[in-house]
Amino acid sequence: MRLALYLDSIHQTPNMSARTYRKCVGQLMHQFRNLPAEQRKEAKRLGRIRIHEGGGLDAVAACLAPVVAMTLRQEIRLQRRRQTASHWPLGTHACFQCKFWVRGHDIPKRSWPSREMADTVRLSLGDPLMLTYACPAQSGYFHIGHAKDGTTRP
Repeated sequence: MRLALYLDSIHQTPNMSARTYRKCVGQLMHQFRNLPAEQRKEAKRLGRIRIHEGGGLDAVAACLAPVVAMTLRQEIRLQRRRQTASHWPLGTHACFQCKFWVRGHDIPKRSWPSREMADTVRLSLGDPLMLTYACPAQSGYFHIGHAKDGTTRP
């Protein structure tokens, strides 16, 4: 929605006729890239001023979009999570009792049917602060996560 705001700031009508968020962003990017460099620079400057004075991107850009800007961003995040979950191996379902907090939303943790499988994935992530622990809600399943105190081992 930032691109739509930039275009509107220089009195260009944002092209938001697509039905999906991705296509809408693609149209806006194409429209913005076709502007001369000096006009793009001015659009960004004026758009940032409007965002600062208007109390944030969602408040300012909501009048430009056919759907509220926040709803569009949440929709694309949900699509990404579903796509990621579709690549999970069988037997590694989401645990709806164990959740982690991301940008104001509770997201279910992924459950692993064995500690070995969870350890293999944890090691492939390359994060030394992650650890494998037993799921408190489902016996026989394991989760991967960061320790609250920053230690590398439980």
